[in-house]
Amino acid sequence: MINTENKIYVGAIGLAVICDIGVGMSLATDIYFQVRKPDGTEVTWPAAPHVIDGDQSYLKYDTRKGDLDQRGRYKVQPRMTLGNWTGHGETSEFRVEGRYR
Repeated sequence: MINTENKIYVGAIGLAVICDIGVGMSLATDIYFQVRKPDGTEVTWPAAPHVIDGDQSYLKYDTRKGDLDQRGRYKVQPRMTLGNWTGHGETSEFRVEGRYR
């Protein structure tokens, strides 16, 4: 989903959160990520179809100020409408570190 080889720190802006849905997303609508922050609060991040090496099965969101405001595990679950189907994709998670870790 995201490059977890590098640490992610509280306050990061512009971090690309990318999910591979496994099917083409070019016709998907009402797309967003449901996010559960470390303290249990839930927010939504607007996502958009994204292409990697010609593969159209990805959704992407770039973090903004205030998105990564807590240290701990974030859970991300994509939601979209594709044709007559509306539902959720697989949940992924990543860890955000406090400064100087």
